[in-house]
Amino acid sequence: TKDADNYRRIWLYPFYYYSIMRQYLQLRASMVPYIYTMARHAHVTGVSMLRPMYYDFPEEDSAYTYNHQYMFGDAFLVAPVTTALEPSLNTSQKKIWLPKGRFVSWQTGELFVGPVEATLNFTLEEMPVFAVAGSIVPM
Repeated sequence: TKDADNYRRIWLYPFYYYSIMRQYLQLRASMVPYIYTMARHAHVTGVSMLRPMYYDFPEEDSAYTYNHQYMFGDAFLVAPVTTALEPSLNTSQKKIWLPKGRFVSWQTGELFVGPVEATLNFTLEEMPVFAVAGSIVPM
């Protein structure tokens, strides 16, 4: 980014935020085999690694309305939280659509059977990531 106030050096942030960023940077590093596999798949097939929901589920109306979530390769559905935390609860609410199939929450291990719309609360430490049940993820 060109924003001089946006630091890329995570150690410059207060420790609480630093530890959250470090956790996700470590997760990204552990996922390099998966990312490489999906990048190679994208190169061979021409299908992007990050895809809007309607690429994989064109027949579903919800795939067009839930435009703030995406498929990350074939194994993950990601729905980033982009709203501020509710101060009294210290969480943000996110409405998520899970298409037909079985999805497992990365954070909690909870199983969701789609199609379903779910409104869930997330802390700053949590990221709404759902693994497609049965996916093999090289890490």
